[in-house]
Amino acid sequence: MTQGKPIDILLVENDPAHAEAVRRAFEGAGTHPRIRLARTLREFREAVAADPPDVALLDLDLPDGRADEVLTTPPEAGLFPILIMTSYGNEQAAVELTKSGALDYVVTSPEAVSDMPRRVSGALRIWAFLQEHKRTEEVLRESEERYRDLVEHSNDLICTHDLEGRILSGNEAASRMSGYSAELFLGKNMADFLEPEARGGFKVYLEFIRSTGRASGVMRVRTAAGDTRYWEFTNTLRTEGVAAPIVRGTARDVTDRILAEKAMRKSKKELEALSREFHAVLDAIPDNITRLSPDMNVVWANRASAAELKGKPADLSGCHCFKRRDDPDHPNGKCPVLRTFRTGESDYEIITSPDRKMWEVRTIPVKEGERVVNVIEVGRDITEHRRMEENLRQARKMEAVGRLAGGVAHDFNNMLNVILGYSEVALARLDPGAALARDLQEIRKAAQRSADLTRQLLAFSRKQIVVPKVVRVNDAIAEQMNMLRRLIGEDVRIDFLPSEDPGNIRIDPSHVAQILANLGVNARDAITGVGTITIETSNIALDEAYCREHDFQNPGEYVVLAFTDTGAGMDAETLERIFEPFFTTKGVGKGTGLGLSTVYGIVKQDGGTINAYSEPGIGTTFRIYFPRVREEAEGCVEPAREAAPVGTETVLLVEDEEQILSLVAQILEGHGYRVLSTRLPEEACRLAERHDGKIDLLLTDVVMPGMNGKELQGRIAALRPGVKTLFMSGYTANAIAHRGVLDEGVAFVQKPFTVRSLSEKVRSVLDS
Repeated sequence: MTQGKPIDILLVENDPAHAEAVRRAFEGAGTHPRIRLARTLREFREAVAADPPDVALLDLDLPDGRADEVLTTPPEAGLFPILIMTSYGNEQAAVELTKSGALDYVVTSPEAVSDMPRRVSGALRIWAFLQEHKRTEEVLRESEERYRDLVEHSNDLICTHDLEGRILSGNEAASRMSGYSAELFLGKNMADFLEPEARGGFKVYLEFIRSTGRASGVMRVRTAAGDTRYWEFTNTLRTEGVAAPIVRGTARDVTDRILAEKAMRKSKKELEALSREFHAVLDAIPDNITRLSPDMNVVWANRASAAELKGKPADLSGCHCFKRRDDPDHPNGKCPVLRTFRTGESDYEIITSPDRKMWEVRTIPVKEGERVVNVIEVGRDITEHRRMEENLRQARKMEAVGRLAGGVAHDFNNMLNVILGYSEVALARLDPGAALARDLQEIRKAAQRSADLTRQLLAFSRKQIVVPKVVRVNDAIAEQMNMLRRLIGEDVRIDFLPSEDPGNIRIDPSHVAQILANLGVNARDAITGVGTITIETSNIALDEAYCREHDFQNPGEYVVLAFTDTGAGMDAETLERIFEPFFTTKGVGKGTGLGLSTVYGIVKQDGGTINAYSEPGIGTTFRIYFPRVREEAEGCVEPAREAAPVGTETVLLVEDEEQILSLVAQILEGHGYRVLSTRLPEEACRLAERHDGKIDLLLTDVVMPGMNGKELQGRIAALRPGVKTLFMSGYTANAIAHRGVLDEGVAFVQKPFTVRSLSEKVRSVLDS
């Protein structure tokens, strides 16, 4: 309700005199609401569907039912507050109605009618409070879910315990770090993790945190496997908002750091005695470990660090590290070693070396008293880690763009279905030579081209429904070569070099043609004059290390399709964006930017991975990896029907889009079927229950308000055992498909459909 706008009241009352009395009550109160009158529940529902009111006043007993049929529990689950009126009643009736979702219950009398403006005003205030409370609860729930997700996926141990040390909660990292299952971890006391000789100090810790509210430090713990580990912890006491005081804590396993610090604090004599063994251990560590003097000379380096500094450990002693690593005149300005010498504290920095590697550098001071005499520098190559992070960000960006593209395609599919369907219906009624028929043909062609674009968007966003089959990849490609040569033209030679037996893959057969066509057109446009396209197939077995490095989901056997052209190639900046929808380097009107994004979506939906390699002036290679399957290949060509099939069966049609509902009903009736149609799933159930004759087929949209198509199928099947079902939709829905792959045994027709494709599918399902 907008401020300053009159209150919109929907009054549902069969008694004209009582309705007029209510209207006069509002006028007498000096308010001037908009009052609409409905006499039955049916009129109430129609008025709400057309224009929901701010508040509704309903007489309890109406000609076609009781008002409590439209109540929601709780009241705020509805669209607006509802007040129930009746000329009789008691306290029990009032309690029952308010439990059912009425915001107020009015026993009508002259006094109650006069008081109606005040009752309505009060109900609106309560309604506003309930809505605000509902929004607040939703915000809190979302906040709690985000916090829970953060806690559960943290690499650090996060837990709570009471002031006796009993553990109350713990995240996944707590189980991983302690070695105990979640159930066993919760049954522990924090003292159980300490060495026996250290448990006496635990009481001191409890007293300290009880008095100060905060404690931090390093504790030595024993895991379930008997290993001794060091946890760096920070704990705080919480007393507000809880039934009893609790301690919240985080801990991080710092065993490696603590052991290194302890080793550095050993005496020179002990260090000399253990030097050979200690150095052997450090030499085995892949991280770069270097000990540096205040003038930045190398005192000692492990083998990994020496290799990075292009020398042997013994040769580096006395050399300036920066002369081998960075600028030959002075150290890197971000060098954390210099900062540690200045501050005496450990430090941390991310540094990019001249060879473009990224390093995570940590420093540890070696002190004599308060003076820093050396600094231990530990460098870890995180180049690959950062590359994987960038790949993850790119994948998330592509997923977000895909969701947007899929949503746009879904909405357009419904509109295109209306344009395409009605143009076909109109064409069927006209002489093919008529001028109007030619115009309609152009409309139909434009709609079909638009439908092709939406299919490309759905392919990219992986929201198309597919029916995968096992195919021989060599055969599938060979069947498309004539199409590909016609598409590419004579100036570009196409070489197909199949391996002897690359194996079978599971894919929707139409996807092979889409992949080759889109890659072919892209290659043709990249080649100036004559050129060559080479298509190759092969097998490859990928191990866990390769999959981890190259972002493959699972190790195993793959069938590789390589598509190479001798075109202009691409620079690195262009290569990063080639799979984004609508991104194109072609001129205006020469490309939609959907070709490669379509290939990307298809490959991902079929469980594969695609990589691109290109350099300016060299050409481009796309390598597509499909999981190899051991099943035998299936036949995938269905014979076409000679004529559009007809029938006389009864079809229950359910579609929430009014124009599509009308179109489909007209098509089916034009092919001889009897059609029972409705926009509402609940109404479809009532039609199925009341219809006297047989219902042969349920034809339903998948995504509808209130009830999806799969749920409706279950309801109708209970009322009409044996009825067959055909689903229709403009995009994938989990109700009938898993990750875009159609559930087994489900009949489906994709929007936008033609008159012929719909009639053939209906006939096919009825005949099955």
